Amino acid sequence: MRILLVTSEYEGLVKIGGLSDFSAAMAAALARQGHDVRVLLPRYASINADLAVTPIGPLTVPLSFWQNYGGFVWRWQHASVPVYLLEHQQFFGRSGIYDDGLNPYDDNPLRYAYLSHAAFSLCQQLDWYPDIIHASDWPTALVPFYRREHYASDPRFRRCHTVLTIHNGAYQGRFDRHWHEPLGIHPRLLVPELFEDMGCINLLKAGIRLADELVTVSPSYRDELLHSATSHGLAASYQHRRQQLSGIVNGVDASSWDPASDPAQRQPFSPGRLAGKAACKAEQQQRHGLPVDNSQPLLAMIGRVASQKGFALLLPALEALLPARFQLVVMGHGEPRWQQALTALAARFPQQLVYVPSFGDAATRALLGAADYLLMPSLFEPCGLSQLYAMRYATIPLVTPVGGLKDTVLALGETLHNRERATGYCASAVSSEALVAMLQRVEREFGDQMLLAQLRRNAMASNFSWDQAASHYSALYQRACRHHSRSVPLTRRRAA
Repeated sequence: MRILLVTSEYEGLVKIGGLSDFSAAMAAALARQGHDVRVLLPRYASINADLAVTPIGPLTVPLSFWQNYGGFVWRWQHASVPVYLLEHQQFFGRSGIYDDGLNPYDDNPLRYAYLSHAAFSLCQQLDWYPDIIHASDWPTALVPFYRREHYASDPRFRRCHTVLTIHNGAYQGRFDRHWHEPLGIHPRLLVPELFEDMGCINLLKAGIRLADELVTVSPSYRDELLHSATSHGLAASYQHRRQQLSGIVNGVDASSWDPASDPAQRQPFSPGRLAGKAACKAEQQQRHGLPVDNSQPLLAMIGRVASQKGFALLLPALEALLPARFQLVVMGHGEPRWQQALTALAARFPQQLVYVPSFGDAATRALLGAADYLLMPSLFEPCGLSQLYAMRYATIPLVTPVGGLKDTVLALGETLHNRERATGYCASAVSSEALVAMLQRVEREFGDQMLLAQLRRNAMASNFSWDQAASHYSALYQRACRHHSRSVPLTRRRAA
């Protein structure tokens, strides 16, 4: 099957969140299964200028009926996957990806509409027409629209179907309605069942309505999106497409996330030889200025410092618990109010709490390998990758009962009846009180070395592979191809 992945992030080139992991790993896994997979990605200014690329040539993108945009395409070969880099200095030659570090770029709708429409121009230039164009999140949510409207009558795309993966439904691409003309959206389509959303246009909403198949990144998040309280305002759109809405859990590259061979670890360790984890812990305690004490549990929290990640729950919980006999290292950047609050709390409890306002791959891996527990008190979590990586490193996840966390972490029961299978702890509710209770329990049970060793072995034995996820996507693609999109453009159908 011929598959084109259109994405705004790709691991090894540009990364803001889990989308980059997904794009690179899914492309590689699909290629291993025999599919002809190609990737389209912006050539951002941040991408290494020394990258070994081959020029493909200029590209013309007819974004609207009266406006064409130029561009240039380069090809980078990533193992068995060709990655096409779309160069446009005005759109992608700036320092940031989605924003300037503080505010989103004003022309984001035009930038990513250009990327979405360029998918079809690239196929024409290559004379290669995919069975599936796979888009992800709001930046490429216009791909299904352009297929159904701008290319509905093009016989070269008659057998092309679209899949949209929703990695985080809270980010929807809501913009002022005046953008409809530059984006090639006919005024007749500015209606609530398609683009219109409280006087704005909503790109994700249209993608949900128009893609042949929809995927979220865990079954539980799929169920949450069908309910008003947890749908980020789009419950009606998801309910309308519930028969085409699936949930497929993300994966982990086990060869990359392996503490036995990871150079970021102070001392390698494996399920049968866990002694090296203590050396990693001592090294990280020393690095972060914490007492080197293996009798205290070391907790890590790594990722975006954003409201979604539960800081409104965590900070009151820490106020109630500190001082206590555990250490916590929070690593990441994001919203200033939470960064300021963490900095202030760390100043009050320097022997127990450390805040590092940045993170990178090596630092993430070193802290994951050292920590006893990974703290993820998320308000919602479509899938989450951190807990999957943590379990590979014998680091026990501490989670809230939401989304993909419920699907990937088997919580230890209060009576320990499932200790032979459990891989982590789960709070009883999404609240500060439940978080305090979970952390107090962890503090008590940390001293049970047999229990801790069992949980570590269970966690390391967890199997979440990208090959498994790719098999589910392959089946979904087959289903999408059995669903024949009507070839009449949307505007003609509505006018009739």
